[in-house]
Amino acid sequence: MRNRTNLKRFAATVPGPKPDSRTKTGKLVTSLDHYDDDLTGLALRVSLGGARTWFVSYTNGAGRKKRYTLGRADILSYADAKKKAKKILRQVENDRDPAAEKTATRQAEERKASGADSFG
Repeated sequence: MRNRTNLKRFAATVPGPKPDSRTKTGKLVTSLDHYDDDLTGLALRVSLGGARTWFVSYTNGAGRKKRYTLGRADILSYADAKKKAKKILRQVENDRDPAAEKTATRQAEERKASGADSFG
């Protein structure tokens, strides 16, 4: 669900989904996304359990919608989330895909830690 909100003022109080809420197709709603009305792409996801996570939404060079998680709202302030989001969006403007790069880095670290890259 897409909501536009002044997240600078209301990040701590925007509501999450109501228990037993369902979409038009009958799927259980487990989180609500509240998009910032100041910076396009910056959003706060509120889960059914109350967890709040900042993320930035963008479209990569191939035209696919992507989401890059910035951090938990109890640790990362609105101002810091906005700075990180602007950095991510600048990378996207330069034909980079930050979410894909993050995934590739994580996978390389996991391979290295498991010894999958060693020959011996």
